[in-house]
Amino acid sequence: MVQSLLIEPNSEIVRFVKTFGSKEKTFFCSTFYHCFQEHITLKLFNMKKCVAAITIAIITITVPAHAQKNPEEASVKKVIEEETRDYYEGNYSKWADTWAHDSICYVISSSPSAYYADMGWSKISNDYKAYMKNMPPIDEAEYAKNARKYDYNFDIHGGAAVVTFEEGKGVLETRTLEKDNGSWKITGLASVEVPAYKAKDAFNTIKDFEGKWRLIPSSVNTIPTEKGWQPGPCDITIRLTDTGVEMETDRTDTYNGKVYKSPNEKEELIFNSGSNEIEYIDLQKDFSGNIYTQFGKATSDSIGSFTIRVPYTEKPMATQTIETYILTDDGSVVTHSSTYDINGKQTQFISAKFVRL
Repeated sequence: MVQSLLIEPNSEIVRFVKTFGSKEKTFFCSTFYHCFQEHITLKLFNMKKCVAAITIAIITITVPAHAQKNPEEASVKKVIEEETRDYYEGNYSKWADTWAHDSICYVISSSPSAYYADMGWSKISNDYKAYMKNMPPIDEAEYAKNARKYDYNFDIHGGAAVVTFEEGKGVLETRTLEKDNGSWKITGLASVEVPAYKAKDAFNTIKDFEGKWRLIPSSVNTIPTEKGWQPGPCDITIRLTDTGVEMETDRTDTYNGKVYKSPNEKEELIFNSGSNEIEYIDLQKDFSGNIYTQFGKATSDSIGSFTIRVPYTEKPMATQTIETYILTDDGSVVTHSSTYDINGKQTQFISAKFVRL
């Protein structure tokens, strides 16, 4: 028996279908016909459900391939995460189970202070077994800070996968994996200590400022103006030491007509290989001989400049001072110094120019 269905030209379903492209219309009509053949009652309520179900199918089919996640991503990610966890827990047997035991396996790790490369499972397994034998107990806070993985990118084709991500404070990581008897196994690990290279570059930039620099008093600009104060002779000597870079300031200032010779101030910049940061220590002596210290970090975002940030001791997330040193094209150094109150409001800005002696 031939069955038929009359749908009004301006009905809801017709207006809906008109929004589709040609392929979607064909798919919709074909699916709708089969629904009707299966004796689905096309009351308005059921029609809406039918349209909704078919629309979901259309969307699923017509979404671009690159926008759909590969269903293998979760399995690949799990193996990568387990390999790291097993390593830090010193569990060699579980760690080894995440690897393909093959001669093509490799481990490459690079940082400014060390380079490590192993080829072949035999060499990798022997080295890592020795490392894990004396692995100290894992500290969850340190693990969360240094081993957390993020910004994953997957390229999976059949039984092969390449994955990139960042770890900890920005270490660039790559893993290659292959599928063996239905299970993903790691075949390669590459790690580049990007933060360490950046910190090392920043430290080398600071070294470029080595020498003796003299203030040009007329270049000093303060906001707001400090009444009664006149900058006098000021020399900054930047020298390399066994531990890093030392900055010594010898200055004289005039306040309300009286000349004051300040005790020399010494600042130390030390590259910490453990944290890949440049530690800053300021040693100041007052007129009574008392010594005060401040601690902070130094960074460099571009060649020819570096910045020192000092936080409040009682509120480390609040910045107390920021001082930037800029090596200009004419060979001079310009400094910008900003002071903030504990609530983050800027209270003073000073700029000055120094020439090399």
